[in-house]
Amino acid sequence: MAVEILFLSVVLRLEALEMLDPNARAQAMYLFRWQPEWFREDGRLAATTFMCPQDVRTFGAALEARTGLERVRDWVVVDAAFGPDGKPAWSIFGCETVDFLKF
Repeated sequence: MAVEILFLSVVLRLEALEMLDPNARAQAMYLFRWQPEWFREDGRLAATTFMCPQDVRTFGAALEARTGLERVRDWVVVDAAFGPDGKPAWSIFGCETVDFLKF
């Protein structure tokens, strides 16, 4: 299973979400669905995307303040070009590339 990484994506472990009280869980899902077309989920992970680092910082601060979820332990920011900003033990990040010169 995997979620697509676009621009700057915030990826959340759904297992961590399930451990929250119902109010905090609802807050987290509300935040992740801030733009429904940018929300992705695969059964183990949820993700949303931003194009601006400042928006990611604001989102992360709100997520932690409203839910108690912690960066790297429960969620991580992944740059589409450079990978995750931390080394979460709960996931493996990989990239599939296409060589457009072959087409």
